[in-house]
Amino acid sequence: DYIQKYQTTFGFIKSISPNLSLYIDLHRALIPSRPYKINLPQLWKKTQEKSIDGQKITFLSSEDTLLFLALHLRGHMRQPLLLKSICDIAELLNIFVNILDWEYIQIAARKNRILNNIYFAIYASKELLNASVSRELLHRFKPGILKDKLMHLCINRYNFLKARIWQGFILRFLLFDRIIDFLLYLWQASFLERFIARKDFRKILIRRIIKRNVNTNANDIAKK
Repeated sequence: DYIQKYQTTFGFIKSISPNLSLYIDLHRALIPSRPYKINLPQLWKKTQEKSIDGQKITFLSSEDTLLFLALHLRGHMRQPLLLKSICDIAELLNIFVNILDWEYIQIAARKNRILNNIYFAIYASKELLNASVSRELLHRFKPGILKDKLMHLCINRYNFLKARIWQGFILRFLLFDRIIDFLLYLWQASFLERFIARKDFRKILIRRIIKRNVNTNANDIAKK
């Protein structure tokens, strides 16, 4: 119940050998609502099939993969930025930049209010790893001059390895397209997750403990 209400991902780990484990990260959605649920109505229609070792595997389209990678990068702003995620974005751009449907990406980003998020993902891959991105392409997603300058000040090729926590916090704010979106995110993160979600989670644990140990009304005790 807790996962269905409040989580979009949960993982499974299988130990293959003492030095090797496999990790599967299951997603019920691309990314948690921050603050809005990401809506990509054509996601399943645009999927592609590829054959690997004789097995057919379904992949997200290159456009939706870029959107997901950018959103995933946003999710790690509270810790040092993951170079791995930026590498993934840079490699995708190096291979597909000229065949990506940028109109689709731009429309999806605008509807989901993640234009700044997409811009930063493309900017970071070009700034840090010299990804194959033209100025014209960057300009399609470019925010206002002030936000652009602040992003560059927070993360660039000279300070990436020395990034501080405050830089991550400022970036977190800059990636929201509007101030109201940031305020809604703060409300969700502080009130919904810290109070409502955790309170419900405690009730679930109490009910399970009671059902296993005593013959009584678990719901009534949980309310108390």
